[in-house]
Amino acid sequence: SAGRRRTHFRACLIGVGFKISAMQKLRYLVTGASGFLGTRLCDRLMNAGAEVHATSRSLRSSDGDRLRWWQTDLLEYAGVERLFDEIQPDVIVHLAGQVTAAPDLPL
Repeated sequence: SAGRRRTHFRACLIGVGFKISAMQKLRYLVTGASGFLGTRLCDRLMNAGAEVHATSRSLRSSDGDRLRWWQTDLLEYAGVERLFDEIQPDVIVHLAGQVTAAPDLPL
């Protein structure tokens, strides 16, 4: 159930030294925030009252003060450095990956 999962999530965070009240004071940067895990993590962090910044290769609209999207290519060091300087995150959760496919392969 959703309540049980939420309790488990909180227990995991507390188990590694996080307190829910402390999460509210932290600024998070989540890479890969548009993916399956990133989307759910951002929702949980926002529900806990955290300031959440997210990266995407494509342009996305920010969700008011709760979620701020940044368009960036994580393979470009100078861009990542500027991002870190501007956001100054307390916690970085790196979930991004480079997806490549070969669309011309026969099935």
